[in-house]
Amino acid sequence: MTGERVDTETLGLPETPGFTDVDAALHAGEGTVAIVGEPFAGRATVLDHLAERAETTRHSLDPGADAPDIPDSGTLVVDDCQQLYTRRVGGFDPLDAFLVAVARSDGLVVTGWNAFSWAYLTRSRAVKPAFDAVVRLPDLDAGALAAHLDGDVEFIANPNDRLPAVVRGEWTPRVAGRSLSVPYPRINRDWLTHVRTNEGDPRDAVFERLAAESRGNPGVARAIWERSVREGRLAPAWVDAGVESPELDTIEAFTLRVVLAKELATRGELDAVTGRREVGGVLRALVRQGLVERTETGYAPTPAGLPTAARAVDRRRIP
Repeated sequence: MTGERVDTETLGLPETPGFTDVDAALHAGEGTVAIVGEPFAGRATVLDHLAERAETTRHSLDPGADAPDIPDSGTLVVDDCQQLYTRRVGGFDPLDAFLVAVARSDGLVVTGWNAFSWAYLTRSRAVKPAFDAVVRLPDLDAGALAAHLDGDVEFIANPNDRLPAVVRGEWTPRVAGRSLSVPYPRINRDWLTHVRTNEGDPRDAVFERLAAESRGNPGVARAIWERSVREGRLAPAWVDAGVESPELDTIEAFTLRVVLAKELATRGELDAVTGRREVGGVLRALVRQGLVERTETGYAPTPAGLPTAARAVDRRRIP
């Protein structure tokens, strides 16, 4: 996926809570480890680094893959463990068997998990007890993103655009089964961004805004960076993911949550977990909004749309 490669030094892993336990497990050659991170946050890079230290290779699970064999001794490094369950009756059996085998192993087992799945599973299944160490990939601040992204770009102050402070908004409530259009004045987001980011060093303002827009996710930050640079120049007000906050109904929000949590979900899995024939239309709508993209094997979140998608499903309180 775009933006996945991030060097481990930039991620600051040695200072990350729990990494001392991971280091000890690698040194001893035994123990169970969970590395948890959002899509595009560099989880694969971290697991490659740990696999290299353990003198083995990283394995990744595809959608619908069988649980890997857990060694009684030796080393296993496996990513995308969120593919071991499906949100339906009986869909957690492979995951439960995997966790039991992990807990019983006397070898070194290093696993990678999608952060949205991990949050759901810690509430619904006993995942934490299977692991001696759990490390969450840290969000990067403006300074770390600058070290990761700063290249041959000219940073400039926001151009003197004549932007209105107030623009027309539109509220469309449903009354007696009919949609009404109610106009109202609202603050112009572009004007507000222009004002807030036009003081101080433009370079500092760019990376502060980039950290806020990406929520510190390096892969997301790179995607926003690439779409924001204009002919080799970058102004703070230009830093924008370009994905509008959507108003999702329940089935749209649930479908989006599944895609976020699985990181790659097949159409068959989405049909099964939603139980809806119209999920195809739901997916097309999510693709049009820039929240999801279709791949050769299924549906995945988009880098630039990830923060917006996460906020949208949180607003609907979809677990």
